[in-house]
Amino acid sequence: MTTREPSRCVTPQDALLNWAYCREEGADPVGDAFRVCVNGAAPSERMARYGELKQRLNAAARGELNLDPSVIELKEVARDPTLWEIRWSLGGVPWRLYHGEPAVMPRHLLALHFHQKVTEGDDAAIKHAQNQEIDVATLRYVRGAGSRWGVP
Repeated sequence: MTTREPSRCVTPQDALLNWAYCREEGADPVGDAFRVCVNGAAPSERMARYGELKQRLNAAARGELNLDPSVIELKEVARDPTLWEIRWSLGGVPWRLYHGEPAVMPRHLLALHFHQKVTEGDDAAIKHAQNQEIDVATLRYVRGAGSRWGVP
């Protein structure tokens, strides 16, 4: 068994890493999902939600995400070792961002899929739903590698 390299998100950086959003046929599915998350909040809460998203993304780009097990801002995706999961609770609702850290883009974090976590149902149903979300990110990672995920 090989040991996984630590995420760039927890390795302090001398300069900010760049976030790149995976593109699909000219679309920006991650950016669209961020907008759904922010715009889905009550008008009085939208700026706070936007701020929480931006704060965690910036902390990741600085390599300063918290590894404290009581907080868990970042988690390895055991099902796919090319992916990492960044976690938020926004308005009491869990949201997840799956991202990659491709070797061909050493100064980037590659956002692949952002979604609201399913929390209803039994453990098996929740795990199945989570695995489907991971599969979306994995498919984007694999399909986009040849074009550098649409990132110039």
